[in-house]
Amino acid sequence: MAKETLSKATFETLVKHLVEIEGGKNKLLEQYFPELQKNVMNLRAFSTNILNELTN
Repeated sequence: MAKETLSKATFETLVKHLVEIEGGKNKLLEQYFPELQKNVMNLRAFSTNILNELTN
């Protein structure tokens, strides 16, 4: 993943939104993708990885 520089305010806003998405992702994924269980698992892992990359 290429490293980019964000302003502190942009970074904090991005992390805030990702945390909100993380908190509600299971409900959203079950609502919109109930038949795509494998893809749902991959999307969950992907979103977790992105959040981890941004916060570490």
